[in-house]
Amino acid sequence: MTYRHHTHKLIVKNANELLKNYELCLSKNSCQIESYKKNPEVNNGKNTILVAGFLNLHAHLAFSKLQLKPQNLFPWLKDLMINSKKIDHMVDSKLGAQKALASGSTFIIDNTSSLEASYQAIQSTGLKAIIGLEIFGSDPQKTDEIFTKAIHELDKFEETDDIQLTLSPHACYDVSVSLWKKALAWGKKNNKLILTHLAESQAEEKWFKEKDSEASKEAVEFWSWLNTLETKLEHWQSYDGSCDFLIKNDLVSANLLLTHLCYAPLEHMQELKKSKVKFVSCPRSNKFLGNQVPEHQIWNNENFDFGLGTDSLASNYDLDMRKEAHTIKNLSARTKYQLITEKAAKLINKNHELGSLDEGKSADFVVLELRKMDLDLDSCDPFKIIMDTDICSVKEVYINGRICYQDETRN
Repeated sequence: MTYRHHTHKLIVKNANELLKNYELCLSKNSCQIESYKKNPEVNNGKNTILVAGFLNLHAHLAFSKLQLKPQNLFPWLKDLMINSKKIDHMVDSKLGAQKALASGSTFIIDNTSSLEASYQAIQSTGLKAIIGLEIFGSDPQKTDEIFTKAIHELDKFEETDDIQLTLSPHACYDVSVSLWKKALAWGKKNNKLILTHLAESQAEEKWFKEKDSEASKEAVEFWSWLNTLETKLEHWQSYDGSCDFLIKNDLVSANLLLTHLCYAPLEHMQELKKSKVKFVSCPRSNKFLGNQVPEHQIWNNENFDFGLGTDSLASNYDLDMRKEAHTIKNLSARTKYQLITEKAAKLINKNHELGSLDEGKSADFVVLELRKMDLDLDSCDPFKIIMDTDICSVKEVYINGRICYQDETRN
């Protein structure tokens, strides 16, 4: 395969040369499928398809060995906090990184409280990543202390071309306005995305307004269990939901990446869109935690900039981006494919290097192997083939042109 070297990476020089050793579905820009070619000497008569590497825009690798039961968000959070004491962050994060890689992801956004574990796990697998250090604190008097500690932690690790570090204020309901402003100002100054969870559950959005209602009961019980209910009420009582919190406090920014938005009002999302805020959806995790799934067709029709993530293995069944996209209704297979490649790369301002196999971009790609050999390839929608995990399995994964994963079971 032919590449040109650039900033110590292997970059695609000519897509046709890159693809020539495979029996492939050729792609000019990973979104226009042109034709199939055969090379039985290389592939032992098996059909393979090469596509751009997938981007997982929201995960928590450190929870990869926790097997929690499907339930509503706040009871799940309680179980998570109790069981997190059993976590070996190093082991669990590495397992999560390996599983993400094996499903075809070449880039991941990981939210973590254990930066060292995440950094080492991602580095060991060869994945590209943005790692967000989670910060908490609804007491504004502790803002400087929390922020300084977080920046000190980030400074312990060296950023590379492939691994960037940032801050992840956990959610609107447990981070003070002053801490939010510190994080966003730091992000703007350093050209960093700031990550957060937003409007993930109905209870989250209603508990502060309807303390005695059934919808908010689980949230109230959770904060009471933590002995922080009154603090949360004081912090939260004047807002009409998470989006309203951001808008009223002038915390809306183009470098803000919001994940979930299951219960975000459309008018609030339209307001956020004006400031080029970015959205990420984790539909299978939403279902796992008893939440409604966002109306992705409306998101698409409204031209919202959004991508997809899996969340953690404590709230999902795997870290497979194609399966995540498959659960979305009323969008074409081609659009779903774009959401985990081209559109995802553009969303996080990395479309100059990721998301397709264009000349000048990183040689990050996945070799998919066709399991069904009796397909009429000329009449099939190639994107339906690519996105169907029952038809195509991940055979190999390359990052910067170097093989990082190979499925030994199918050789």
